[in-house]
Amino acid sequence: ASAASVTSLADEVNCPICQGTLREPVTIDCGHNFCRGCLTRYCEIPGPDLEESPTCPLCKEPFRPGSFRPNWQLANVVENIERLQLVSTLGLGEEDACQEHGEKIYFFCEDDEMQLCVVCREAGEHAAHTMRFLEDAAAPYREQIHKCLKCLRKEREEIQEIQSRENKRMQVLLTQVSTKRQQVISEFAHLRKFLEEQQSLLLAQLESLDGDILKQQDEFDFLVAGEICRFSTLIEELEEKNERPARELLTKLHFELDYEPAHISLDPQTSHPKLLLSEDRQRAQFSYKWQNSPDNPQRFDRATCVLAHTGITGGRHTWVWVARVPGYSGCFQLFSPPSLLGTEVAA
Repeated sequence: ASAASVTSLADEVNCPICQGTLREPVTIDCGHNFCRGCLTRYCEIPGPDLEESPTCPLCKEPFRPGSFRPNWQLANVVENIERLQLVSTLGLGEEDACQEHGEKIYFFCEDDEMQLCVVCREAGEHAAHTMRFLEDAAAPYREQIHKCLKCLRKEREEIQEIQSRENKRMQVLLTQVSTKRQQVISEFAHLRKFLEEQQSLLLAQLESLDGDILKQQDEFDFLVAGEICRFSTLIEELEEKNERPARELLTKLHFELDYEPAHISLDPQTSHPKLLLSEDRQRAQFSYKWQNSPDNPQRFDRATCVLAHTGITGGRHTWVWVARVPGYSGCFQLFSPPSLLGTEVAA
């Protein structure tokens, strides 16, 4: 039982690096103890990152290479354990007997620090020395060792408690990070959905605007085509009449080539909501913006048109229509021929 106890004590003071008994024990920042030589060689081994501090071989906490603290108390414990191991080893088998006299060893000379048998105790050189039984002599050392072990175990428990608190704190931080991550993902998903809805809405509005522009273009092309057809018909009629003999031309047709422009005032009650009339009511300008115009039965709401304020019921008249087309840098000037006598013409 005594040998087993000594072996158990020896295991408590082994170096974690070399697995042997601590030699010149030193303590690092995390509280673990190592042989000075073993720890020095351990620090000389280069790590993955040369700028990082070395870590403890047991708990992996970083420490400063120059922060070794000699543990003299632990060194004394190691020395006492080695003495007990020596006493225990000498007490086993053949070594349990005195090599000089062959008697079993029972005593320990505190003056010479020697283990003695009965014959050695009675010898003259040890007669005046203080003698004690082996177990009694080892008791103070055991007590000192137990005190040191108690201190070491207490320090280890404190370190383990600190480690537990830090682990809990890290878990709280990790939980907070995870919660924040989910919050960011949810907010960005909501924002992405909102942007997609806005994109669909804007694209639909642009599609509707595109349709309105194409519709206005069709209306404009229809009006221009009608005017071109009308002018083509008039040109053909005049060319045909121009081919007639002078006598027939003067007999059947009475009109004057000299004419004066007619002054037309546009009626704002009939203008389409996308037409902007000038203050003098002589010009109309197209606008893509729908005007807030009063609703009345005379107003154009499909074709982009406007009527003159008063029509022309007689005489010979002509007018010039200038059209500025959006997206076209120039303009069109359409000249009406003199109206025939008795023909009603509306601007």
